Amino acid sequence: MPTTPTLILCEQLAAALRDAWRPVSPSAVEWHFFRRLGDAEEGEHRVRGRQVIIYPTGYDSAAETRGEDRYTHQVTVHVVERYPDAGDPPRDWITERVDFVYDRIVQGFDFGRQPPNWNLKLVTESAVVTVCEVDRLLGAGNLFLSVVELTFAELRDA
Repeated sequence: MPTTPTLILCEQLAAALRDAWRPVSPSAVEWHFFRRLGDAEEGEHRVRGRQVIIYPTGYDSAAETRGEDRYTHQVTVHVVERYPDAGDPPRDWITERVDFVYDRIVQGFDFGRQPPNWNLKLVTESAVVTVCEVDRLLGAGNLFLSVVELTFAELRDA
């Protein structure tokens, strides 16, 4: 178990999404420092199912009061899925994945008004979304890739 607050948050987010979504293999949720999408020989063709990868990308910390520190966590989420058929992915297929990102990541990790029961001092400050990386989708791998950059604030006991 990590001790760095941002890594703990990534573990908590991955567990919360797993509980809410309940992915069936080969789809999965994980937190990691990096994740290769495929390999040098097969490229993105090796991606199976819907993959959600949660990355810690940075944090700031400062004293808030004598008893609490304020952490600002930067977390990036990639939602990746390969369109398995020949030709371009249809609009409805893409829409389903874009809606997943909105429903499960943007809204699912929105703790601006109501904190999660596993961390009552966590607040979502912002979510910046790249809806779909079109170059990846239209490339040889037909890969849907959405990127969500999240910023969270958290008060922690000093």
